[in-house]
Amino acid sequence: MQVISFMAIKGGVGKTTMAFQFAKYLQENNKSTLLIDLDSQKSLTGTFETKDFNFKYKHN
Repeated sequence: MQVISFMAIKGGVGKTTMAFQFAKYLQENNKSTLLIDLDSQKSLTGTFETKDFNFKYKHN
């Protein structure tokens, strides 16, 4: 298992955008992906709650 993190102290540098786009790329290439949103603003979580990006959700 690989862990890839997008981190920076400064806000507004594209961490959420990069994490989302990279996860989408992995999904399109049939890779299992887990995104964990630790940001207090929950921007990544909000992306999935408000828009349809055709991600395949799998729950065990």
